[in-house]
Amino acid sequence: MFRLVIVDDESAVVEGLKNALDWEGFQIEIPCATTDPFEALDYVQDHQVQIVITDVSMPGMTGLELIHRIKEQKPSVYIIILSAYDNFEYVRTALRYGAENYLLKPLDPESLSDTISQIIHNLEEREILQNNYGRTMLTFRSAFTQQWVAGYLSASELESRAQLLGIDLTAEGFTVLIFDGGEPSGAEMSRFFELLLRFLPGHFTASFYFETPQRLVCVLSPVDGTQPETVDFVHGVMEQIAADSLPIGVSIGPTVASPDEVPSSYRQACKEEPGDISAHMDMSDRERSPLVESVLSIIREGDDRDISLKTLAARYRVSPAYLGTIFRQQTGWYFNDYLAEARLTRAAGLLKDTDLKVREIVDRTGFSSQTYFNRSFKRRFGVSPLSYRRGS
Repeated sequence: MFRLVIVDDESAVVEGLKNALDWEGFQIEIPCATTDPFEALDYVQDHQVQIVITDVSMPGMTGLELIHRIKEQKPSVYIIILSAYDNFEYVRTALRYGAENYLLKPLDPESLSDTISQIIHNLEEREILQNNYGRTMLTFRSAFTQQWVAGYLSASELESRAQLLGIDLTAEGFTVLIFDGGEPSGAEMSRFFELLLRFLPGHFTASFYFETPQRLVCVLSPVDGTQPETVDFVHGVMEQIAADSLPIGVSIGPTVASPDEVPSSYRQACKEEPGDISAHMDMSDRERSPLVESVLSIIREGDDRDISLKTLAARYRVSPAYLGTIFRQQTGWYFNDYLAEARLTRAAGLLKDTDLKVREIVDRTGFSSQTYFNRSFKRRFGVSPLSYRRGS
């Protein structure tokens, strides 16, 4: 079972969250549900907790402060933040501190369910990854990776040891990355390693070893041929590193087609000065990737009710975290914000140019309910849908 902590200064909200979903069906237990953020923080510090849901505005300690303090000690905890009003600065700060999602009150159970489903999927994949990299096997795998990148293994040794460790040498490309923490700080490298393990499941596999306590060498390979460019993936990792104020630089070797060429990728990565990943890419000079263009096309068509990061990520066989990251990089929008804006804009056009009833427009534009649509429309346009139609 996964552990979830709930904290909100309103006891009614706490009780509502406890009954909002079939938590047991998600394999989630709620050992701590409180109106006291300090109690919640103490529980997270003293126990194994995977998910925290917190209000943004609480006396004594705000939700943003709580996120920051949790992430300082346990960066792998997933956090969902709640607010009674939509405030872009709160959203940006919460996401910068490491919140998984930002949900508005009154809570839409469908949005909460989608977010929890995505988190559980990531947690399950991370468990598989950690089981594969158990302590004994991790030591063996590290020694193998070190010999691999150094070019010490013959073709037969490489094949036999990779097979024992479950490393796919037929993957469509291998890229060596070197993450460098500079000045000694074991705690910061430990936080970074947890962060990296969180990003990997779903789209890349990794073999790694610590060349020094502050220098991590990784060999990345895509799960399958549909995966995105390694540099785009690393860009997302480095964005989170910056958000967590971790002083980690990265050097990237060229992607090579054969496992025999991995030592060459490593040598090239060693020649680079570790730094900001932006040196490898300039989004202003690049066209959007086919993946993002395809997602935008689906959203613009507007005839698919079941659109979410989770469903689209499954369709394109990438992780929701990666899809959300690359979408924001290449459009400047968070996915849910763009989707909501596109749906509301289309709804406004239908109200103005057709005689469709509001409930028909709700169905056509993909909103989960007419109540949620009315609330979102008024927040966006300042008037109700019917008032907007009359004014038009």
